[in-house]
Amino acid sequence: MQLTKTTLNRLLFAAVNAAGVVLLYVVAVSPLASALSDQRARLDQLGLRQSHYEVLIDQQAHVESLLATLRAGRQAAAFLPGDSEAAASAQLQARLKQIAQQAGVHVQSVQGLDRRDVQDTRYLGAHLSIVGPIATIHAALDAIETGVPYLFVGSLTIRAPAIPAGVAPSQEADLDAQLDVYGATHVGPAP
Repeated sequence: MQLTKTTLNRLLFAAVNAAGVVLLYVVAVSPLASALSDQRARLDQLGLRQSHYEVLIDQQAHVESLLATLRAGRQAAAFLPGDSEAAASAQLQARLKQIAQQAGVHVQSVQGLDRRDVQDTRYLGAHLSIVGPIATIHAALDAIETGVPYLFVGSLTIRAPAIPAGVAPSQEADLDAQLDVYGATHVGPAP
């Protein structure tokens, strides 16, 4: 069976067209389909992010409220607690006694000092007299200055006991420390 020229032309035309369709698919349709699929995946990811951001926006007012409460609480914690100066002063004295005892020093006395007004802040003070080895006094000072409410040592005097000449100390001597400690309070200045 011999193929005619027309039949060969038709077969050649069909083959060229089939090759053209395959080439068109490989060059244009497949990359376009892949790009559209990638775009769809990106759009899905963006939709998830948008949903997440919408949830965050919905919670923003609540989070800001909690943050304001936290900041107010932290700021309030920086001040001596108490409804009046007397209560705040008593709290300061009790706090100093507690700190000193936890540090391992012996508390000889704690007494209130006159208040100080510096700019718009009122400071209440207490005089603390403690006795102990230098390490425990250092621990007490560190706890006073690094704790909350914030306390400030206004003055500090440390004295060592007198040792008679020619006598070698057998152990570390206890030191006598006198310190004035101040803390800020919310109680406003007197009218």
